Amino acid sequence: MDSARLPHRPGARLVAAFLYCVVLLFLTRPASSHATLTDLTLPGADAEPVTFGMHIEGVHSLDFTDDTYKVSGFVWWRFRSPAFDPLEAMQIVGAREVRTGNPVRLNLSDGTRYVGFYVFAVINQNLDPANYPFDAHKLRIVFETPYPASELRLVPDTANTRLSDELYAPGWNVSGIGFTESTRVYKTDFGIPSLGHHFSRAVIALEAKRDSTGLVFDSFIGFFVSAMLCFGAYFINPSLLGPRATLIASATIAAVTNKYLVNAQIAPSMRSQLADSFALGAFLMILTLMIMSLICERMMEAGKRGAAMRLNRIAVGTVAVMYVISHVIIFSRAIWS
Repeated sequence: MDSARLPHRPGARLVAAFLYCVVLLFLTRPASSHATLTDLTLPGADAEPVTFGMHIEGVHSLDFTDDTYKVSGFVWWRFRSPAFDPLEAMQIVGAREVRTGNPVRLNLSDGTRYVGFYVFAVINQNLDPANYPFDAHKLRIVFETPYPASELRLVPDTANTRLSDELYAPGWNVSGIGFTESTRVYKTDFGIPSLGHHFSRAVIALEAKRDSTGLVFDSFIGFFVSAMLCFGAYFINPSLLGPRATLIASATIAAVTNKYLVNAQIAPSMRSQLADSFALGAFLMILTLMIMSLICERMMEAGKRGAAMRLNRIAVGTVAVMYVISHVIIFSRAIWS
């Protein structure tokens, strides 16, 4: 068989064309779109500067039992590296749950890339309701990426990071937004020796103060009722121990019930210093009333009616003054702390 005629056969031409296409496809296949650690380092720069900002639309559901709160809003990223994908790289430190919406991707006129998307997160936060209902809590939203600070730097967009005018924060007044850049040093290289220990962070700080308008009276009405019952008992003749005992029992029930209700509003395992102070004041008034009632009754039985009435008047005046002064101090400390 003449080998010079083989390439002119249709079958040989088909095989040669197929092999040529395979080689061409292999040589021209696109590079992987996933970023590597070195992809993000810009020529002539220490690290890729990634501008980051957030429009906060919701801060709510502060859970004192679980030590969490929920935040939602729109975040945006401006960067140059085509290998960087914020959806894959974004990490919210301490978040139990993070959900993101459909991203908006743009190429801006200055050559930078823009990616923006909606985010919802449930974040761990130590919450202390000791000053309930005047409590305020400093909340932190910490953003980070898996890239070391030597390759990527988060630059806060402080000019545009804002609280929404329609912020959803039922029961809370959220204010004092601050946005800073920091570097987190980990005591591990996460199993990659070349990774390093330094990572850039963007930290948003907020203050959530409870809206206590009308809440003080609603929360502590039982303690006020208990105090009024005690004051009323002093105006009953000390010899009538039965009616006084009825008011004492009613005052005790009102104070105990109010204490349980306050604990239920916060969390069963938490305590409010203001509620504890009110409860202590109510029980001291009840104890004082019991002791004075017994003393006055015994004095009347001994024929010292006038002395018993004078002691009763002195007792109610002293208790009233001490009650007002102590509660003014308690309220002042709770508000200013």
